Formats: sequence, C-alpha cells, structure tokens
Amino acid sequence: MSFLASLGDVASPTWSPQAAHKDDDVTVQDVTSGDMEPFANANNVQPAVKGLLSRLGSLGFSSQLDLFSSKPEDVAAIANTMQQLLVTIQRGRETQDTLTQLVSKLRVDSQASAGERRRLEEQLNEKFTELGTAEIKLRTAARDHSEASRKVQQEVEVLRKRNRQLESSMNGLQVRLRQKEGEAESIRHQLSTAVSKHASRNVRQHGQAHGPQSVSEGGAGHHAAPSSSSAQAEAPE
Repeated sequence: MSFLASLGDVASPTWSPQAAHKDDDVTVQDVTSGDMEPFANANNVQPAVKGLLSRLGSLGFSSQLDLFSSKPEDVAAIANTMQQLLVTIQRGRETQDTLTQLVSKLRVDSQASAGERRRLEEQLNEKFTELGTAEIKLRTAARDHSEASRKVQQEVEVLRKRNRQLESSMNGLQVRLRQKEGEAESIRHQLSTAVSKHASRNVRQHGQAHGPQSVSEGGAGHHAAPSSSSAQAEAPE
C-alpha cells in the first residue's frame, strides 16, 4: 500500500519533485513523508489505480501496469516506469536550471542592452543637436551668400551701365575726332593753297618792279627773296 501511495504522490498535481528527492536518491519514506494527504488509501485503491494508470498513459508512459501483482515481471515493469518518471523529473529539473540560467543571462544582457540603448540615444540626440546647429549655420551662410550675390549683381549692373555710357562717350569722341581731322585737313589744304597763291603773287610783283632783265640776271637770288618773304607772309596768317 505504501508503493501505491508513492505513485499517487508523484502523479498528484500538488506533488513536489523537491520533496521526493534527497541527493537524487528517492525512497518510499521520502515520498510519503510530510503533511501531504496520500493520493491512494485502503478505501479508494481501485479508482486511484485506474486514474493513476490513465494519467501515466496520457504522459507517454505505460498504462498497462498491474499494480496488484507480485510477479517479478510486473514489479520490474513498475520499477522501469518509476525510473522513467525519475529520469523525466531529473531532466525537467536540469531544463529548469538551464532556463533559470538563461533567464538570468537574458536579464543581464537586457540590462546591458538598455544601457547601450541609452548611450546610443544620447549619441543620437547629440547628433541631432549638431545637425540642427549645422542646419542653422547653413541657412545663415546661404542667406549671406544670397545677399552678397544680390550686391554683386547690383554692382555688375552699375558697371555695365557705366560701360555703356563710356562706349557711347567713346563713340561720340571718335565722331568728333574724325570731324576735327577733316577740319584740320581742310585747313591744311586751304593754308597750302593760300601760301602758293601768296608766293606766286610776290614773284609777279617782283618781276614787274625790276623788269625782265633783272629777273633773268638775278636768277636764283631773286627767287630766294620771295621765299623769305613768303615765310614772313606765312607767319602772320
């Protein structure tokens, strides 16, 4: 009956693997000790065994055990099932320990990730601040460049206007220069004509005063005098 009680405690929802283990060695005394109410007793052996076998089958263990038999093969089958249960429990404990360690590691990693995230957020905020400052500087530079460009364009327009005025003045001066050149050429022509006429008149007057002989004897000397007189006459005009 103690054996049935031990099986009942293992299958019960309130059964604790820690209460059934002591240095990984399980005994009937370990399972049945404590204040826990037994799963099976003398009054409910049949339904308890039936329910226990049904639950073992749902867990993947053999549900064809004969718990009332004393045959060695039946007892061996029960012992094998118990061994499978113990191995399963041990694996569950190992899995639980592994999961506990994994959870602890994940918590540490999560804290580290949170710290790294805060650091990255701070860096990102700094970059946003730097970007905002750079944008302000860029806008200021663009505005200054636009103002400087506008002033340069105004100065270019003024210079173009002055250049057009200078070109117009140069054209006017060139026209006046050509006019003055024409006038000077006309004056030179008139002066040359007047000098020639004056020289001819002086020659005729001198010839009439001395006669033809004086003119022929005088030769070059008489011709030289009109030249000097011509020079004297040219100076006043």
